[in-house]
Amino acid sequence: MKTEKSLIIFSLLAFFVTTSLSVNAFAANESINMQSVNQARSSYLDHAAIAEQHKRLAREMQDKKEAQVEILRNKPSTSFLGRNGKYLKSRIVTKIQEYDEVARENLAKAAYHSAIAAEQASMNSAAKSAPMGDQFNKARIRSNDASGL
Repeated sequence: MKTEKSLIIFSLLAFFVTTSLSVNAFAANESINMQSVNQARSSYLDHAAIAEQHKRLAREMQDKKEAQVEILRNKPSTSFLGRNGKYLKSRIVTKIQEYDEVARENLAKAAYHSAIAAEQASMNSAAKSAPMGDQFNKARIRSNDASGL
């Protein structure tokens, strides 16, 4: 009697687990499909957002570069004497160069993504503005030709 109850409980538990796993797999497939549709729909917006992000990063790097330049400018010249002073000065100069390089890279990436966003926006507006009457309607022609069959 006890084995029968435990077998029934185990069977019901296995049934619920497999059902929930199949529902989760279906939901995951649907979310992947919707994600690809949303990605295709908003790729223009994504490039615009990425361009803005790169511009923001470039501004931050420029700000950090300016801060390092101010540190270098306001330090007394005697603090750069000796081995440690030369090391400190070379570190500051290296940071300035790195910040400048990263800022230039981010500006180039921002220009690239802005160009892609502008191209996609012009393609979308051209696709929306094309009138349907100017396009060749194959379905209507085929249906007229096949009417004798």
